[in-house]
Amino acid sequence: MKMLQSEPTLEELDDYNGIPTNEKRFVIWGVVAVCLIVGGVYTYFRTTATVSDELIGKPYIMDTHKE
Repeated sequence: MKMLQSEPTLEELDDYNGIPTNEKRFVIWGVVAVCLIVGGVYTYFRTTATVSDELIGKPYIMDTHKE
């Protein structure tokens, strides 16, 4: 019984031997653009977020004194 060849051989691939395709180039540019946009949005929110350093409900331990 002969096995069916469902996977392409290396010679059948478009970018074998270093021949790039326009589709592959478009996908790579898309991935790079999406990563840069996500990184920019993440950086924007990290730099504009304000966090209060105040501890609410707990006094500073040095401010309490024994009488």
